[in-house]
Amino acid sequence: RNFVDLTDPARLRWILRTNAIHTLNPVVRLADGRLIVGDRTITTDGEFLAVEIAFTRMRWYGLDPGKVIVLTEVFNPDLAKVDEVGVAMLSPGGGHGIAGSANLSNVELFAYPVKR
Repeated sequence: RNFVDLTDPARLRWILRTNAIHTLNPVVRLADGRLIVGDRTITTDGEFLAVEIAFTRMRWYGLDPGKVIVLTEVFNPDLAKVDEVGVAMLSPGGGHGIAGSANLSNVELFAYPVKR
């Protein structure tokens, strides 16, 4: 029903586990529909850990969701009106089993709502 404001002091906190050499990056859908991916990578080396990230002072890049490829840098995106928040694994999977996986739980987003 609302956008969210991811400017300071917004935070994303969750318990997660990444396996092998795979990492996660934060992804947001802006109010204009564009997907952008942040340059902060998250890895836990196979352990379940509580992880928290701030959205400020992060470099952002366009994201092609069909091909899951990073595009050019997006300078000064409007994080005051964000439609969706998530994460992306930008590397190919590891085949069968848990070679290229991530487990997420207890996702908490701390942000102010913004009327649409």
